[in-house]
Amino acid sequence: MATPSIPDWRPLALSKRESVAAKIPKDWRLPASTLSSISPTNPISVVDIPSTCGILTPQEISITSDYDATALVAAMSKGELKSYDVTLAFCKRAAIAQQLINCCTEIMFEEALVRAKECDEFLKKEGRVMGTLHGLPISLKVRNICVPLQDIYLQYEKSNWEDRNNEDGSYGGVTVQCC
Repeated sequence: MATPSIPDWRPLALSKRESVAAKIPKDWRLPASTLSSISPTNPISVVDIPSTCGILTPQEISITSDYDATALVAAMSKGELKSYDVTLAFCKRAAIAQQLINCCTEIMFEEALVRAKECDEFLKKEGRVMGTLHGLPISLKVRNICVPLQDIYLQYEKSNWEDRNNEDGSYGGVTVQCC
């Protein structure tokens, strides 16, 4: 009996890395000089790169460094910060992190910014927040099984999801929308 051949996973992995990288806007890309100094064998810390690379404005550095989630939601609820500005700051910081440590399996910056505008418009029109996490950008950790999330396939731990689909045929769409 012949041993079944295992397809080479490397082309698929490369394709995925390239598709994720392509979603990072050019203005958010780190210079080659920064990236060439980073390697698994080089002991330099990348912690300060987001605040020193020039991609984030001083306000965006403050938004992503000086607030916790509760303070961000409070500031957005009072109109002190716009959800769009908060989301943009975190999207930029995530783009920097992705380039440094390859931490994102999916990038949804465009979708996040559209949703942030909706949150800002709702607050302006209705005079109240959409919900407890109004306008707060979130990141989902991926694990174990694949489930569709509004045409984006992510991996999640089965215990995090119900065994039924949402009305639109996806899992978790309601969770993302309410945030």
